[in-house]
Amino acid sequence: MLYNILDEVSELRLLQYYQSQALYNLIKRNREHLGRWMPWIDDQESEYAIYGFIRDSIGAFSQGEQLPLTIWHQNTLAGMVGLYEIKPHHRKAQIGYWLGAEFQGNGLATMSIRALLVHAFTELWLNRVEILVADHNTRSRAVPERLGFKLEGMLRRAFIVREDVQDLAVYGMTQHDWMEFQGSLVDPMS
Repeated sequence: MLYNILDEVSELRLLQYYQSQALYNLIKRNREHLGRWMPWIDDQESEYAIYGFIRDSIGAFSQGEQLPLTIWHQNTLAGMVGLYEIKPHHRKAQIGYWLGAEFQGNGLATMSIRALLVHAFTELWLNRVEILVADHNTRSRAVPERLGFKLEGMLRRAFIVREDVQDLAVYGMTQHDWMEFQGSLVDPMS
């Protein structure tokens, strides 16, 4: 999945060096918005730091450990989504995602993760995908719930962001869950 059209104005693209300026600008505009949930935001204070992040992500991609994708809406960088912690032996991975505040509410996260799930379960043949979300991030928690993930538990005091100790909600989806959920979306009257 190096490129995926989500709808007529939105798409996923593999993270590349040429995106560094757009990524830096999006993070800069959304530093406070994203900083409540993501500890790495404060480390991205320059385009040079973003370039290093991209270098590391591309390296992990080449090793089969990540699939870092950028989300584009109306030809503007809106955020990122990806598979991380890919463990081929266990056939599992985690999904991470974020959007700039101005791009929320358009279904971009849901469409992006849905496309990523198709790739994870049909191309990579993963058996399990997890999403970990700050317990009090209700907007972000709504995404896996909307997509049929199951809440499996809470990791108490598992994450620290700007000195704020947070609980993480753990959502899981197996390949079997995904196939059942896809079946539930089919209209039996059509």
